[in-house]
Amino acid sequence: MDFTCSRTEFSKGLKLAEHLTDRVSAIPSLQGILLETRKNKVIIRSTDLNTGFETEISVREVRREGSVVVPVRPSIQLISSVGGDSVRVEADGAAIRFATTTSVSTLKGYPKEDFPTMPKIKEGERFSISAEDFLKTAHSVVFAASRSDIRPEIASVLVRGCSDGLIKIAATDSFRLAERSFAHKNITPFSLLFPWRRMGEFIRILENFSGDLDCMFDGQQFLAKHPSFSYFTRLTEGKFPDYEQVVPRSFTTEATLNRAEFLEHTKLAGIFSGQMKEMRFKVYPSDGLLEIQTTDSEVGEHSSRIKANVTGEGLEMSFNQRYVTEGLDPLSSEAILLRFSGPGRPLLIQNPQDVSYMYLVMPMKTV
Repeated sequence: MDFTCSRTEFSKGLKLAEHLTDRVSAIPSLQGILLETRKNKVIIRSTDLNTGFETEISVREVRREGSVVVPVRPSIQLISSVGGDSVRVEADGAAIRFATTTSVSTLKGYPKEDFPTMPKIKEGERFSISAEDFLKTAHSVVFAASRSDIRPEIASVLVRGCSDGLIKIAATDSFRLAERSFAHKNITPFSLLFPWRRMGEFIRILENFSGDLDCMFDGQQFLAKHPSFSYFTRLTEGKFPDYEQVVPRSFTTEATLNRAEFLEHTKLAGIFSGQMKEMRFKVYPSDGLLEIQTTDSEVGEHSSRIKANVTGEGLEMSFNQRYVTEGLDPLSSEAILLRFSGPGRPLLIQNPQDVSYMYLVMPMKTV
């Protein structure tokens, strides 16, 4: 193999592929990245057998076609460090030579014979989606997924197409739940469970691209194709909790307040919230106030009052400070709406003007 390409584009492709390599695999080739020339393109592919990524970059010249598996970190460090606009890559057996106008380096490659190809899904469901819509929606909810593999179904992100023309993406760890939706024309109802770690990988990839994704999936695997890349992952088997049953339909108290001010005070309360991260809300309808109280036996105590437009009953409830604060980040609105459904019931946080995002937090039990 012998080709010359843009050093910047080559470096970008290697960095995107890096996250899907398996650096501890017993199969040496899976610890590296496959490079393969096809006409005037270079294919860059990585996989850990559970996920896979493939992209291509244009080359300025192909002198000899072929393929090679390069080591991940040394290759990225090398291409990022050398100067010049272009790099020439030559492979002779297991030796890979990288040459620029000012330097020449040779790395030892891995065996390429066992490096797998991207899988194909022959039978399954299909849908097309905007990469930008998927990115924005998934990024808004993935943080709420469980980090424990004890229950794989909630260590996953639910992606579903609904009969009302919406695509909804949701995640929960059983203590809080985030869901965001967006409209999509001609969608056929579907449902799949994306492992949360894989969703994080997919989000990092989508941040570099725009346009439409053609998605295919069956009960075990998911494949997304874009003009510039392909992405594969195994799906979680199981059933996501029927969370719509716990979403409140009626509310005893609602408070509308400035998002930035509320976020500032919840973060301040975190200094005094202790190991349990308990933060107590007191709502005063007649005064139009929301009070936040936190106490830490080792640090001290704190309280703050925020002006709010309050309807309904006064109440006093405790919530996890971190959970409440994290749920505010996807809200870009000036105002937020806190909707309480009574003692022992969850708090629903929304944008008063846009219900496409909802965040549900379970209250903490107090002695």
